[in-house]
Amino acid sequence: MPEVTFTQQGMWVTEQTVGGGAAYHMPILVHLRGDLDTGALLAACAAVVARHPMLGSVVAEVDNELRLVPGAPVPVRQVTISADSSDFFDSSDSSDDATGGSPPGTQDLPESPSAPDSPSESGEHGEHGEHGEHRENGGSGERYGPAVRAAVREEILRAFDLEKGPLARFTLFEAGPGRHLLLFVAHHLVFDGQSKDILVRDLAAFHNGEPPPPLPGIDHGRAERERVAAVLPGAREFWKPRWRDPGETVVLGRALKSRRAGEGRVLRFTVNPSIPSRPSPSLSSGTPSGPASDLPSGTSSGPASGLPSGTSSGPASGLPSGTPSGPASGLPSGTSSGPASDVPSGTSSGAPFGTSPDLPSGTSSGPDAPAPGLTRFEVLLAALHTLLLGYGNTAVTTAVDLSTRPPEAAGHIGLFVNELPVASSPSPEATFREFATALRAELREVYRFRRVPLSRAMPRLRPHAALVPVSVSYRTRRDADPVFTGLDASVEWTVFNHAVRGALHLQCVDGPGGLEISLRHDPETVPDAARVADDLRLLLERATHDPDLSLHEILENEMGSVTTLTDQVREIWEEVLGISPIADDDDIFDLGGHSLTITQIIARMRKRLDVEVSLDAFFDNPTIAGIVDSLGDD
Repeated sequence: MPEVTFTQQGMWVTEQTVGGGAAYHMPILVHLRGDLDTGALLAACAAVVARHPMLGSVVAEVDNELRLVPGAPVPVRQVTISADSSDFFDSSDSSDDATGGSPPGTQDLPESPSAPDSPSESGEHGEHGEHGEHRENGGSGERYGPAVRAAVREEILRAFDLEKGPLARFTLFEAGPGRHLLLFVAHHLVFDGQSKDILVRDLAAFHNGEPPPPLPGIDHGRAERERVAAVLPGAREFWKPRWRDPGETVVLGRALKSRRAGEGRVLRFTVNPSIPSRPSPSLSSGTPSGPASDLPSGTSSGPASGLPSGTSSGPASGLPSGTPSGPASGLPSGTSSGPASDVPSGTSSGAPFGTSPDLPSGTSSGPDAPAPGLTRFEVLLAALHTLLLGYGNTAVTTAVDLSTRPPEAAGHIGLFVNELPVASSPSPEATFREFATALRAELREVYRFRRVPLSRAMPRLRPHAALVPVSVSYRTRRDADPVFTGLDASVEWTVFNHAVRGALHLQCVDGPGGLEISLRHDPETVPDAARVADDLRLLLERATHDPDLSLHEILENEMGSVTTLTDQVREIWEEVLGISPIADDDDIFDLGGHSLTITQIIARMRKRLDVEVSLDAFFDNPTIAGIVDSLGDD
């Protein structure tokens, strides 16, 4: 009986203690059009299960250890849906109803920031769009009505029996003459994003009568434990001064705290975050050319890094002041960066919900190259951290999903991913290029310990479905969908599971049509997710158009829709005190404030911003900047 990996162990513990629900369900849909040999396809599904024993496994306690043991057989079911003209739409139907497929809460945002503010309802199964809008199904042109959508949704949400299994299932829906959908759903315990590619590739091979060569047996758990043991002491030293509980993340005036799994909504949009390849003078000096040497070998401090040590923003920036000191991460380091060769070049990877950056090199030349050493993922992550700065977070922590898949597991289905925090303290005076490059160096630091779950390095870490309230997963897909002989086939790689881990999760798939982002969110804590999506898209447009603008200029000059926490606190002060304008460093007592007015300010901040400030905080920090900083410290 094979050992579980540390990631499987952590996920199993989370399921047992706080629960994950549908947030750990990983669905994928294959659209099949034409004369389908049903028997051949169902046999191919069974062959895939036989090839990948992980799909038929469950986690069980054996002699006080967690082991992978055989579970109930993986079902391969066939369902016929009685679909009439109201339940199936051909791609030639352009009526509003034919945008089909979307359950409530699934929206598709227009690509251009100048497009209408209200996002349009769109289809989860068969979305369409021109000019780079999201096209979820890879171009199948299929759009389905209520009966098909309801059947697929029910199957995605159906709970897994974690004790007995199975933890995976196939369902073949006949949705009309010559029209089928093959739905596969697996629990994340036995499946990751890269596994999606492997599953569909093997499925097509078996269907086409070209079975892939046998896979060598590997005890993934034992091999991983040996790899982790070799780097665990270094990981503990690395994380000990860096990790702190993330606390709250402010988004549009709301303090996000959720690290649970629950019902979610999704917004989808497409961006193309590329930065001109010309380096700025501060970055080009002494930097050799070439993919590997473009990677910074360490995290520098001072203005050039974009994350100065011990530098506060000050009132003039218009952003929260008092930027915490420290290295690029904004957390105490004490660990020098490893060589650039520690980072694999362009290897795809798996992750929760099918996405994960394996830190692809992204150092190609030409007009679409992001920048020396910057990948599209790193540009996106820097933009997200900049946006969170604009929302009033002087210290930013997001979680990213990193691949732990070793070369020998390249063709194996399983869970090979680890969620780790990436933190920063962005200086508003730094240019976007400087900040993104510094954040990239910090990401490389984290990557050196990607195989070690944070809970192993920090044993007192409590189980949560999400490490922090805001997270990102990312995967690159360059290959065309596998061919199913005799059929017109297409694949939906990022089917929504109707759930979210944490408050806000960006699931990103970088493909030929651009970077497709599914913004999954808790509708209770992030009710205005469309505005977050618009702000991020606008910020990316501005930052990539002129990456040598300072973060302050990007946020203040071009992001009129972003209201910082500082601005919201200032508005409350001005209302209560009857004075305008009030500067960041104006003392409330010099402005005539007293206990009653402070109590009124506290009440309005509690009601309007969902934050709690004590009376003592105003005596210790009697300025707007001081109060905002005290919120970041809580």
